[in-house]
Amino acid sequence: MDYDRLFCNLYSRTVAATHYASSHRNDCVNLYFYKTHCAGTQINAKTVGGAIMMPILKSLRLTLRPFILSDASDVAAMAGDYELYRTTLNLPYPYQESHATAWIEQHEAHLHEHGFYTWAIERAETSELVGCVSLGQNLKQHTAEIGYWIGKKYWNNGYGTEASKLAIDFAFKALCVNKVLGRFFAVNPASGKIMEKCGMHFEGILKESIFKDGTYHDIGFYGLLRSEWLKMDDHRKFVRVDLRKVNPHDVSALQYIEQKAFHEDIIRYGDRPDCPANESLESLSYKVQTYDYYGIYENDKLIGGADIRTSPDFTKCRLARIYLDPRYQDIGIGKKAMLELELLYKGVTHWSLDTPHQNVRNQHFYESIGYVHQYTKAMDEVLKLFEYEKIMDVS
Repeated sequence: MDYDRLFCNLYSRTVAATHYASSHRNDCVNLYFYKTHCAGTQINAKTVGGAIMMPILKSLRLTLRPFILSDASDVAAMAGDYELYRTTLNLPYPYQESHATAWIEQHEAHLHEHGFYTWAIERAETSELVGCVSLGQNLKQHTAEIGYWIGKKYWNNGYGTEASKLAIDFAFKALCVNKVLGRFFAVNPASGKIMEKCGMHFEGILKESIFKDGTYHDIGFYGLLRSEWLKMDDHRKFVRVDLRKVNPHDVSALQYIEQKAFHEDIIRYGDRPDCPANESLESLSYKVQTYDYYGIYENDKLIGGADIRTSPDFTKCRLARIYLDPRYQDIGIGKKAMLELELLYKGVTHWSLDTPHQNVRNQHFYESIGYVHQYTKAMDEVLKLFEYEKIMDVS
C-alpha cells in the first residue's frame, strides 16, 4: 500500500499548487506525518524524492499551506501596511515585493534546518491569501513559539484565532511539544486576545525588552502547556502514556511529583509521618532500587509513579502506590497506566490496593476499572483504608 499517497496530505513545492486543495480532510493534520514524527523529539522536514514536504492544515473556513513565490505581491501588499508593521516584531518597513520573495525563498531551509514552519493562511472558499502563521521550535526545550499576522483588510473576522488554533494543535499533536509560547507588543492587546481565545494563559510582561522605531516596548507573553491542551476539547485522545522502570537519577523529580499528588492527604488527615507526601528521598530511592517501581510518562515526560509488589509465585500483585501530577489528572492517564500494568503482568490473577476512606474520587475510579471493595481497615481515629481487590480472567 502507498502510505505516502494514503496518509500524507502534504504539499510539495515540486507539485503544482492546484493539487493541494482537494486532497485533505477538514479539521485534521495528516496522519502519516503524525505517525512518522511523534516518536522522536527532533522534528525534521518530511522529504519525498529529496523535496521538502509541508503539512496542509484545514479548518472550516481556512487552509494553511506553504507560501509559493506567486504569493509575493500579495504578501508585500499586506505586510507593507504601516499598521501591520507597527504591531509586529520582525517585519521590515517599508516592505517591498523583493522582501517577500526573499522571505518565501528561505522557508524551505528554515523548515529543513530548524524545524521552523511558516504557513500561508488562505480562505477556503475564495483561495484569498489573508495572512501568515508560524511555529518556531526550540528542540532542546521541547517548546514552540507561535507567530502570526493578518492583512488589515481581513481584520476582525477571527482568522487569526482560527489559524492559530490549527497551528497550536499541530504543535501538540505532530511535534509533540511540551509548551506553546506566544508574545506580542503590549500596545497591541488584540494580539494577546487571539492567544487567549486559543486557550493560552497570560504569563506576564517583559518591560522595555524590544527597541523599535526609537523607543523601548513592553512585550506580553502567553503560554499553553501540553497538560492544559490535553484537557481542551477532545484532545485527551492524543494522550501518550508509557511506563518505564524508574531511573535512580529521576528519584528527586519523582519525589516532587509524589509530594504534589498527595498534598491533599495532608489537609484531610493531618501532617502524618506515613503520608506519601512526606516520604523521604532515601525511602523513595530504596523502593525504586528494591521493588518494581515504574515511572508514568506522558509524551516522554515523567508525570507519576507506580510501586508494584509481587508475590513469590508472581500470581498476585499489590499496587502499593500509584499517583499522578495533579495537572495530568482527569484526562484518562490513570486508567491507561493501570491497564498497561495489567498487560505487563499477564500471569497475575489477583491485584490489590488500598485508598483512604475520604478519597471518594479514587474509590469511584478503582471501581470503574473492576476493583471490588473487600473490607475497611482502621489505622487510627482519623484514617481508615478501604481495601480493594481485582480478580483477573487469565483463561
